Amino acid sequence: MDLNNYVFLCGKVTAQDNIRYVSTERGEMICFELMTSELWHTAEGERNHDEYHHIVLRDNGAHQMATRGRDLVIPGNRLLISGRLRHRLIKSQTKPGVVRHITEVDADNVEQLYQEASPQLMSAVQSQQLKSGQFNQSQPQVAPPQQEEIPAAAVEF
Repeated sequence: MDLNNYVFLCGKVTAQDNIRYVSTERGEMICFELMTSELWHTAEGERNHDEYHHIVLRDNGAHQMATRGRDLVIPGNRLLISGRLRHRLIKSQTKPGVVRHITEVDADNVEQLYQEASPQLMSAVQSQQLKSGQFNQSQPQVAPPQQEEIPAAAVEF
């Protein structure tokens, strides 16, 4: 694989308003925004900077990325995207002479890292744990680590 012009982004899918599903004669396409965050510490305290990246998942040939992406592109999901940077110019149809520059990631792989649970889901899980007696606010329930016994004859020095 040629790694020239290849990027990896890890971030969160933004709001539902920014997700578009498009069907063309060449297949389906999903366009959405991925938010990446940078956090650093200064003398004044903690600083945070968010960037928003345009991501495009396409169904092209063997790579059915848009079809796979329908289950993964959900607001709040944390995704790992890999793909190539593409730069496009879009001429405004309402304002003559105005050109927008857009850089987007043409993704060829997407993986879900984890899905953030909604507050409603978390409260439902906690109430279920309270009913079953599994929930203890003062001490988290952590299972002790399992130790595997190895017979002395199996150990070589």
